[in-house]
Amino acid sequence: MIFTDIEKSKILLFWVQVEVGGLTQSLPSASDLKEKFIRRAAEKYDIYLKDNLFETDGVFAVPFKDKENIRIELNVFASEVEDEYRDVHPLMEWRMQSTTI
Repeated sequence: MIFTDIEKSKILLFWVQVEVGGLTQSLPSASDLKEKFIRRAAEKYDIYLKDNLFETDGVFAVPFKDKENIRIELNVFASEVEDEYRDVHPLMEWRMQSTTI
């Protein structure tokens, strides 16, 4: 589930930024791919956004207990997306790092 009211969150959040580079064409864009990842992750984990999904630039939070799981989720997602878009984005590269808001 995606939450945007982080001030009401009573749990410790782990903030991350997801980046995708090496895109050689405009479609799908990095923003589209990051949004797709966040939506997919929200099917399994509670995702917290500072703003709305379209303005995150890949920055979101998960409950601290899920910090390792979200990294695993990105690895699985990145592998699938790299296979799917190999022809149009052969140099695609995903990164995730902790961040602050």
